[in-house]
Amino acid sequence: MQGEVKMFKQKKYFIIIFIIILSTSFSQETIESKEVTVEKLDEEIIADSLNINTSDNIDTLANDLVLKDNNKLYNGFNIGLAPSFGILSGDTFTGIPIGATAVVTTPYGFKLGTLNYNISIAFGSYLGDFEGTSFDPIILGVGGNLTLLDFIFSEGHIGKVGDGFGLRGFGGISLERILKRGFNLPFNVLLGSEVFISNDMAGSGNPSGWLSLGVRLDYEF
Repeated sequence: MQGEVKMFKQKKYFIIIFIIILSTSFSQETIESKEVTVEKLDEEIIADSLNINTSDNIDTLANDLVLKDNNKLYNGFNIGLAPSFGILSGDTFTGIPIGATAVVTTPYGFKLGTLNYNISIAFGSYLGDFEGTSFDPIILGVGGNLTLLDFIFSEGHIGKVGDGFGLRGFGGISLERILKRGFNLPFNVLLGSEVFISNDMAGSGNPSGWLSLGVRLDYEF
């Protein structure tokens, strides 16, 4: 009887030890599994962060390159708008034309002595009439401009004036010294007068023209 009790106690101890060993092994495997899972999550988070940062950097770099290319493309160009009001006209007009001319000045040109002659293109539209019959002269010409002492401005274009071939001229003073250099503004104002002359203003073979006062706003890229 005592031998059976002793054997039962030994079996009981073995079972307890086995349970302890099994529990320890299972706990260690669980901890290792959790550590592996955490490491994988950390790696995925780092990879995603790197991908996002790399993508953002590439997009930013691409945008910077596009902006720089656009700036290079328009660098040196100048666009101006010159509304004008007629003060004197030929016999073709009974109502002196009013309207505006847009001028695109390029960075291209050549030297005339100490002056720079810059090539430009002009396009304008004006409202005029003759004894109640309205006609709208169109201006489209190629030419250029000169600035003397950063103050006196002169510009001329030849091309289509009305229905014939003619000339557009603009002359006056530039406020560039005050606006750009004095106040560091990105635009310039020109004050002066315009003249338009055509060998066929209204399509009937009659040469004519008009003189106007104008104010021009120029913006340089």
